[in-house]
Amino acid sequence: MDSELEDLVIRANGMLVDFLSSMKMSVDIFSNLISKKDKKLYDEFVKLNSQLYDEYFGYRFLTRMRNYVMHRNMPFKKITNSIEDGITIGCIKNILLEFDGWSMVKEEISLLPDCISIEKYVPEAIGCFGDLYIKAIEVISKDVVEGNIKINDICKQYNIKSPTILVMEENSKLFRIHDLPLYMMNEFLLEASRYPSLGINVVF
Repeated sequence: MDSELEDLVIRANGMLVDFLSSMKMSVDIFSNLISKKDKKLYDEFVKLNSQLYDEYFGYRFLTRMRNYVMHRNMPFKKITNSIEDGITIGCIKNILLEFDGWSMVKEEISLLPDCISIEKYVPEAIGCFGDLYIKAIEVISKDVVEGNIKINDICKQYNIKSPTILVMEENSKLFRIHDLPLYMMNEFLLEASRYPSLGINVVF
């Protein structure tokens, strides 16, 4: 493999690792936030995640692929270039099957071609993540909206241009001062407003 193609494989592996890690971290964050809010809603979220995992191979495969890249190796090993298909980067099936952490997915991988293209499974995984994302927004959007309204009211009342938030340590007189992440809150509200069913009307 020449240096340009090798560099392409390295970059593709890096992008895949970033994607898999971001998806896993986001689902964990959603799960943690919802668990602190309501046990019933948390159970619903976990059930939805399990249903998506069981129903969609793409989500199941890439969820387990994250464990593979964390504990075993980079998945992309082969690159081909043809007039018909262009440049294709794939995984070698036999190498993937050496990993013991695939669970029930291992048998499914054994039925795939010798060179596995992950690209076609990404949209399915993103679709499943989108369902979880919308579920999370439904649960936490009300708190974020109410918090944003209260903060805006306080800022207007006291003419505050750069608000901060005090975080008290439990059972302690110590506290930490943090800048209030208004930018992140506004980004969340704008994103949440894309879903009319939530009934959010963002006004700045």
